[in-house]
Amino acid sequence: MRNFKLIFTILIILNTDGLFAQQGNLDITFGTGGKVTTDFNGVDDGVNSIAVQSDGKIVATGISGYYPYNWIQMGLARYNIDGTLDSSFALNGKYELPSNPNFSYGNSVAIQTDGKIVVTGNQTAYGYFLMRFNTNGTLDNGFGTSGIIYDNYVTGSNNSYSSSLVIQPDQKIIIIGTVITHPDDSIYFALARYNTDGSLDNSFGANGHIHTRINVNDWGYSVALQSDGKILVAGTSGNTPNYDFALARYNTNGTLDNTFGIGGKLTTAIGIDKEEALSVATQSNGKIVLAGYSFNGTNDDFALVRYNLDGSLDNSFGTGGKLTTDFFNGKDRALSVTIQPDGKILAAGSSYDISNTDFALVRYNTDGTLDTNFGMGGKLTTDFYNGNDGASSLAIQPDGKIVLAGSAYNGTYRDFALARYVSGLVIGIIDFSNIKNEILIYPNPITQSATLEYTLNTSEKISLYLMDIQGKTIKTFVENENQESGKHEQNIIFPTDLVSGCYFLIISSANGRVKIKIIK
Repeated sequence: MRNFKLIFTILIILNTDGLFAQQGNLDITFGTGGKVTTDFNGVDDGVNSIAVQSDGKIVATGISGYYPYNWIQMGLARYNIDGTLDSSFALNGKYELPSNPNFSYGNSVAIQTDGKIVVTGNQTAYGYFLMRFNTNGTLDNGFGTSGIIYDNYVTGSNNSYSSSLVIQPDQKIIIIGTVITHPDDSIYFALARYNTDGSLDNSFGANGHIHTRINVNDWGYSVALQSDGKILVAGTSGNTPNYDFALARYNTNGTLDNTFGIGGKLTTAIGIDKEEALSVATQSNGKIVLAGYSFNGTNDDFALVRYNLDGSLDNSFGTGGKLTTDFFNGKDRALSVTIQPDGKILAAGSSYDISNTDFALVRYNTDGTLDTNFGMGGKLTTDFYNGNDGASSLAIQPDGKIVLAGSAYNGTYRDFALARYVSGLVIGIIDFSNIKNEILIYPNPITQSATLEYTLNTSEKISLYLMDIQGKTIKTFVENENQESGKHEQNIIFPTDLVSGCYFLIISSANGRVKIKIIK
């Protein structure tokens, strides 16, 4: 008999957060009241990037100051699901890259499929570095030289800055940033790709390196991969004080994609002055979202832009593909953007509320309008010590909770700072086998309709029906329907006379069944 293999990943609201907990509330099961801070050496520390492991543990990298020598070192920490430091990682949960007399900064972190941790950043004497750690926080001696690579995009130029990294499905590593070439001090987008052992990938660009002129003074800040493997690099381009959002798309071999923008490149003006795209993310439909800030004539606002696959502005988003968001008429900047499984967009950074800056988070509907079910009208801010705080990185855990990380000022110096929030999309797993097939239903609580997404590894006959809590079938949507392997999406229309309460959506085949709790 053919083995029917299913794992369904289900979007529901679980009682652990309270059935009707406000979306955007701090998660009180994390740290102290939803917040965590970590000190390294009694001076300034701060997170620049986080990544979430498949087991829900959080890895954060940034800077850890060192007193009394005023060093700045790359700092790395791993946290358990409850926000405590993971004592099984490195030295009691923390690692530092000794860098005296040179400064080092951890700017981006990502997790390989085997659980190994990759970090990139800058060190003043060398340009940029790339490091790989084993799952226990020790350096991986099978990578580079004892786990570390020092490099620069242009031979002999120490003015090579690494801002972001991404790991391809084949586990090759792409880092992006900026290079300043001499003698003319020209500033370019820069990329490099490395093989799994840390050697440069000579099939990419010129001996593994690329630098690209967008317009003038081009700074690369963020990288993302499309589902077809093409590479997106976002940043800013222009002359002081006029800078615009900048975006380039590369083919898998590193050549510019001439089907995108103008020769693979584009710039977008939003406000009247300096604006920078600091983060890029891709939606499931391939559309591209950039987030950063734009100057409105008085101060900065969160700024987002969405593009179609060809690089044209998506007119279904915001106003002509662009939007800005203000918090308190102060300086607001988005440094990180990601897409929820239901397509809603999260942007995080900092907001100034007249007295100090705080963590800031916004959730947008798919059309760019504020999601008024989240926080206060779609927006929220979080203060740590009544000082200047700011979020630099954003991630979604496997259970759907939202993690922000950055720095918090404790009155004397800054600490690593993390906060976790209830998203309203809590992911649980029902396991019928070792092969994963995902199912997603949203919104939940449901309205008149909901979207169901799932993936089958094999072709099967599927039934789908609605049942009340007494076990009575209310409506059959699909009955013994042949469905091919692959991803499926279905719009479910619920009965108009369905009263408020709890129900179960049942998905079954000849070899298994999943029961999904939904709320009306």
